[in-house]
Amino acid sequence: GTELPLKTNVELIQVLQLLNDKNDVTARRNENLYRHAMKKTKPPGNITIYKGEFHVTLSRKFVEYCYKSKLANDFYYWLNGTAVPDEHYYPTLNRLPQFPGHASIHYEGTRFMSRFKIWRLKGLKAQNQRSDLCRSDIFIRAICQFDWHDLPTLTKSNYLFANKFNQKLDMLGISCLEQWHQAKSMTSVKIDLNDFNKFPPIKKAIDESVSFELEKNRLVGFKKFKH
Repeated sequence: GTELPLKTNVELIQVLQLLNDKNDVTARRNENLYRHAMKKTKPPGNITIYKGEFHVTLSRKFVEYCYKSKLANDFYYWLNGTAVPDEHYYPTLNRLPQFPGHASIHYEGTRFMSRFKIWRLKGLKAQNQRSDLCRSDIFIRAICQFDWHDLPTLTKSNYLFANKFNQKLDMLGISCLEQWHQAKSMTSVKIDLNDFNKFPPIKKAIDESVSFELEKNRLVGFKKFKH
């Protein structure tokens, strides 16, 4: 399978500016931890392990911090021999307050901006899963394989990338989406803030910016009052 961009480079830059150095990383507490015959030591720093999507959007400050952090390096090697380490590395580090742009809340699914990705739900949740989210109705390893039926949904969405398409199943959808993307890149498009403030990291960035401005205005007003 493959993934394709839903935003042009210009739009991606605008969205990343809205993030204001926040990271878009899904993470949930991993309750399914098992010890096997070959037992591992506790994770470095005795940090809590979180699990999330491998696909992430990271700020430059976060990445640079990871390269210099002994904890990040130790945790990287500690994950050797564990199941799906790539789904634990960034979700865990992004929960630590010393890492730039970290998040302290849990979110996933439709609130995850970086990827439009549909998982097949199980049990009772599957009965209420919206059928229009995966119009192809093709799932491989529980992940929706988009085709041309999904194009109306994808082209109207505010996600950054679509994951995933399968060249062996449908080339028409891929070709049409590429033409749509190319046509959009030829025009000047400015994103609407209201389309993105529902995503947790952008909402957090906006809230912090508003709080900063209010505090700055309060201090300016206080100084004027003193004079």
